[in-house]
Amino acid sequence: MFQLLINKETQCSVMYTNNNLCPEGVIPNILKDAQRVNVSTNPNVNDNVCDGCFYAKCGNFVSESNVLSTNIGEFNVERFDSGYIYFNIDAYEGNSAIYAYGQKLPDTHDMIPLPDEFNEAPETASFVRNDDGTYTFTLNEKAIACRQRHFLLPAVTERNKKLTESDWTQAVDSPLSDEKKEAWRVYRQALRDFPNEYTGEPEDWKSSFPVPP
Repeated sequence: MFQLLINKETQCSVMYTNNNLCPEGVIPNILKDAQRVNVSTNPNVNDNVCDGCFYAKCGNFVSESNVLSTNIGEFNVERFDSGYIYFNIDAYEGNSAIYAYGQKLPDTHDMIPLPDEFNEAPETASFVRNDDGTYTFTLNEKAIACRQRHFLLPAVTERNKKLTESDWTQAVDSPLSDEKKEAWRVYRQALRDFPNEYTGEPEDWKSSFPVPP
């Protein structure tokens, strides 16, 4: 379902959804129809772009690759400017749409399928490149904690609300007895700890939320 574009040297990566339309060995960073440049009428181009060439919106441009894959062949990338990739097709008079898949995968990068077990939470995958060019994937504990925190945002909001509502219980002039005040202190600490200590399903947090004394 997902694949990683990985720079072999830096190990920096970009994640893409697998797309059956994209040929093997091509980065799926465009997947759009290309348009012919008309400098006089198109606001997306400037005077430095040749009239009559083609352009397409490109995400995550890879500077190491100078070849663009399309449904009518491969073409050299002439320039990348302001999020758009430009290429020229000499004397192209065809009426069919030119569909740009993306840049051809350069030797400096690998395109690696993400193991199936990470498909539900791809952001939790860590990887290392082995000496033989293969990759080993493991769970990233910090990413798992961040993901849990993200899905618990409603609980955090409710926690903050309950803390604010119970601030008065810890005031110097609170009318509560020392015993009651301590009970509220313990409850408020449980509220603070809840997002980090809750281990259940994110959607079930209400059943385990601290109960006021």
